[in-house]
Amino acid sequence: MRYIALTAISMVAAGTAAAETEWYVSAGYTAYDSSDVDIISAGTVRGGVNVNANLGFEAEASFGFDGVEAAGAEVEIASAITGYVVGRLPISDQVDIFGRAGYGTIDFDVSGFGGSGSIDVDGFAFGIGGEFELTDRWSLRTEYTRFEADDDVIDGGVDTYAISVVATF
Repeated sequence: MRYIALTAISMVAAGTAAAETEWYVSAGYTAYDSSDVDIISAGTVRGGVNVNANLGFEAEASFGFDGVEAAGAEVEIASAITGYVVGRLPISDQVDIFGRAGYGTIDFDVSGFGGSGSIDVDGFAFGIGGEFELTDRWSLRTEYTRFEADDDVIDGGVDTYAISVVATF
């Protein structure tokens, strides 16, 4: 299911590439927090396209830096992959605010109690953020995203807080 959503977003983005588009990539830090597990740190890379000043599509991938202890086990993010539709509202020449909604998956590695395994959760993700243009090519971006798991593995979903540097082409 997750790959279908990412493929659909990619196809729509490719189909709109004939219009005047702006491509971007970013790299940064994301903190994952839930009621079950304390903050887990991850590095995040993202790629996207702005079809026009108000609409875009992006895909992101995060990989955990370190784990945390929860209920006697070590929990770490192996990967998190999500695709989004992004709505932007330019506030000034240098500042945009945005909302985004999409679907993705988070794969957790869990070890403890003499064994190890993984927990995979899929779900709807939505969030808000802002981007401040430092130069014509470089921006600083910050955002909050809520990941709602489709199953009961993670009670209450996952909140993410991210900051990243963006390069525009």
